[in-house]
Amino acid sequence: MDSSAAGAAGGGQQGIGTDMNSTITRGLTAITATGLLFAGPVQAHPRLLSAAPPADARVSAPTQVRLGFSETLIAGFSRVTLADAAGHAVKLGPVALSRDHRQLAAPIAARLAPGAYRVHWHAVSTDTHRVDGVYVFSVVR
Repeated sequence: MDSSAAGAAGGGQQGIGTDMNSTITRGLTAITATGLLFAGPVQAHPRLLSAAPPADARVSAPTQVRLGFSETLIAGFSRVTLADAAGHAVKLGPVALSRDHRQLAAPIAARLAPGAYRVHWHAVSTDTHRVDGVYVFSVVR
């Protein structure tokens, strides 16, 4: 068999495989594009946008901890705790949500003494994503 005949015989096989791979690739691309076209909005996790007292701040004794988020929250699943430098819990009043459900606030039951404090929070948004975080602040005289 001459080289052109061998190429034609073998080339026919390769051509079929290449055509099939190309067809599969186009099909997968079409399926992916269709999925992206009809997919719903991407659900993001709530992000902490603001905190009072702020992280790493030196403040006079605050009367509450207030946290602002990027998404609406579910009150029953969102919490704030406060601890002193020794890790002892500081009593907070009931956690409340703002009218728009994007701010979480907890009154501090007693005046804070000077020192470092740790705020630990977790928030569950209405799309049921849970996030949590910790930050510290200091009370000065």
